[in-house]
Amino acid sequence: MLKLKTIAEIVLCYVAAAIVVSEVLMPIQAMLVPEAAQQGSLCYLPHGVRVIAIWFYREKAVPAVFLAQLLTTQLVYGKSLSFDAIPQMLVSAFAAYVAFAILALCGRGAFFVAQRRDGKLYRDLLTAGLLASLVNATGLILLPGDNLYSDLLLPTTVTHVIGDNIGLLTLLLMLMVFFRMQRLRP
Repeated sequence: MLKLKTIAEIVLCYVAAAIVVSEVLMPIQAMLVPEAAQQGSLCYLPHGVRVIAIWFYREKAVPAVFLAQLLTTQLVYGKSLSFDAIPQMLVSAFAAYVAFAILALCGRGAFFVAQRRDGKLYRDLLTAGLLASLVNATGLILLPGDNLYSDLLLPTTVTHVIGDNIGLLTLLLMLMVFFRMQRLRP
C-alpha cells in the first residue's frame, strides 16, 4: 500500500498534466491541427504520469491512477461520472501495469530497479508506454456499450496512441531536464 503522500503526489501530477493538456496544449492543437483535436490530444501528458507511476510503484499505483482519473474527469473535463465510465477508467488505470507485466514475462526487467544504470531505461519506458497505450485502446474497444469509439474507431485509436506516446516522451524529456538542472545546481 502506498503512503497517502505518494497517492496525493500521483493524483496531483496527473491532474496537473491534464490541466496543461486541456488549457494549453489542446487550444494550440485545435488551431494547428483541428481535425486531430476532435479525436483527442496529440500530446497526452497524463499517460506519461500513468506509465511512470506504475513503473516506479508497480501495482500499488493503480488505485492512485484510478483516483486521479476520477478527479480529472470531474474537475478538469467537467464531466459527471456515470457508471459506464468506471470500466473505461479501470482499463486505463490497469493498462500500464499490464504492459509492464507483459514485458517482464518476455524477460525484459521493465519495472523500476534502484541499481539499474544501463542505457536501456528510456527504451524500456517508451516500449512499455507504447504497449500500455495499445493495451488501453484494445481494452476500451472491447468494452461493451457505446463508448468513445464508434464510426471513428481507427482515427480515434491512432490519435490516442500517438498522443499517449508523445505525452510520455515529452514528460520524460521534461523530467530529464529538471533532474539534470538539479544536479548542476551548486
